Amino acid sequence: MMEDDEMKAKRLLSMIALVLALAMCFAACGEPSEAPDTTATPTDNPGTQSGAENAGDSGKEYDDTITIDMNSEVTNFDPAYLAGVTTSRVACFMMDHLCYMDHDGNIIPRVAESWEANEDATVWTFHLRKDVKWHDGTPLVAADVKYNFDRIINPDVAALRAGDLACVDSVEAPDDYTVVFKLNTPVAAFITKCLLINPGLLAQPKALEEYGESYSDHVVGTGPYKLVEWIPGEKVRMEANPDFYLGEPATKYIEFRLIPDPMTALIELEQGNIDFLFNIPSTEMAAFENNEDIVLERAKDFGVCWIFLNVAMDPCNDINVRKAIAHAIDYETIYQTMLTDFGLLADSYLPNHNWAYTPDTLKYNYDPEYAKQCLADSGWTDTDGDGLVDKDGQTLKLEIGCTKRESDNVMLEAAQNYLRQVGIDVSMAVLENAAYNERLHGADFQAYVLNISQDSPEPALLIDFSFPTWAGYNKFGYDNPRVDELVLAANSTGDQEERKELYIEIQKIIKEDYVSLPFYSRYAQVGVSAKVEGFTHSAAIFDLQDVRVAK
Repeated sequence: MMEDDEMKAKRLLSMIALVLALAMCFAACGEPSEAPDTTATPTDNPGTQSGAENAGDSGKEYDDTITIDMNSEVTNFDPAYLAGVTTSRVACFMMDHLCYMDHDGNIIPRVAESWEANEDATVWTFHLRKDVKWHDGTPLVAADVKYNFDRIINPDVAALRAGDLACVDSVEAPDDYTVVFKLNTPVAAFITKCLLINPGLLAQPKALEEYGESYSDHVVGTGPYKLVEWIPGEKVRMEANPDFYLGEPATKYIEFRLIPDPMTALIELEQGNIDFLFNIPSTEMAAFENNEDIVLERAKDFGVCWIFLNVAMDPCNDINVRKAIAHAIDYETIYQTMLTDFGLLADSYLPNHNWAYTPDTLKYNYDPEYAKQCLADSGWTDTDGDGLVDKDGQTLKLEIGCTKRESDNVMLEAAQNYLRQVGIDVSMAVLENAAYNERLHGADFQAYVLNISQDSPEPALLIDFSFPTWAGYNKFGYDNPRVDELVLAANSTGDQEERKELYIEIQKIIKEDYVSLPFYSRYAQVGVSAKVEGFTHSAAIFDLQDVRVAK
């Protein structure tokens, strides 16, 4: 139900901004290497640790459980259907990837201990560790990896992000510890684009076959923790895996608790009932920063917040309407008054700290008179004086979908007011994550907010996943052959400067087509109990391997 104007006013005044949830989905990795035959080895946690003392202090007592705020509902642990930042964050403790990331965003081994690619990056060969076991004690072998990727690319499975692996022609397992990916096109950033995303999580084939649709209740992976209990709408509890190939985690249990209300979650953190919080009301930020019992950790996040316009659906199939929407919004004012705690003002389709970022040239200027003229050019005028434009007796209506993420709501309410000023009747569809994802993947929005999380400065993870015709997030009917051509060209070269120029050209075309409105590039932020020891915060990884919580 829509709020009345008084309620909206109070809400906008009371919520200048809310801190974004940390985007820890392994949807990204480090910059692509010009020479893709890189081999790396796991590293210890670098950087500054939370807590006044080191986790190895003798004579101290520690809790047997790390408790983490889960501010949105977990939906599904099957890698084929896994969606959402929170679900991804939880799943990555139970299931592994072939490769991983260190705290600096560099690609490092995980289940695969080394890898190489051929000269044109169309054949990628991975060599597996020989000490990796599934949670039931059976060894992981190459055939298991092949099964997982074959399943994702099988059209009969209808995996949510199968399009992200469209480059994979076949997967081979010539022996128990070698996996070969043969691609139908060169992909210089294959690891970052295809292996560290949700479909790259490895689930035990036996468990997938045995449990089918109930796999999420019986997750079997190779990760540092095993599933103990999942109570939908309440919690996910896990137990340390004693046979984890990198060593048993320092803390026996981790528990993710669903606390949808950010103020309730903050109280729980202050009272010591949870140890990590990913959603902090900005109105409480000052008190939070001065609280000796809580540590505020902030790191770079390479994600962005966009509004996508569905060019395949009325009214956004009209470019004049899209132009009007783009130029009717005062992005800078919205940012300065409401979004400064969330991130940096977007003036590009890529985050401000992305290596292909191009400042100032790709933002839409605020020009309400031009917006009105664009509407008039398509016959949309206010014929009855009610402040809303109409044509052929129909008012111009636009529904914009979003989740209950508070930052998105605040931003969208402000944008809604600006669009009404040029005569567009805007409504908000504020949905729970599951309902939002269902409508998103069904292309059932005229427009929608997409808050894309990314842990790496790899532009392909935003551009390639959103704008080509085959992209997993292209649920808005965008089809520009030149964009497709340029994306393929960027994929086929390992030279970063060449790739940058290609991505700049792509962004210019996207801007001219008026299909996406950038608002801000994100911060990665988390509140941590001062009792937590051994934690290093980064946008690249949420690692609890050596973390303990002092009593």
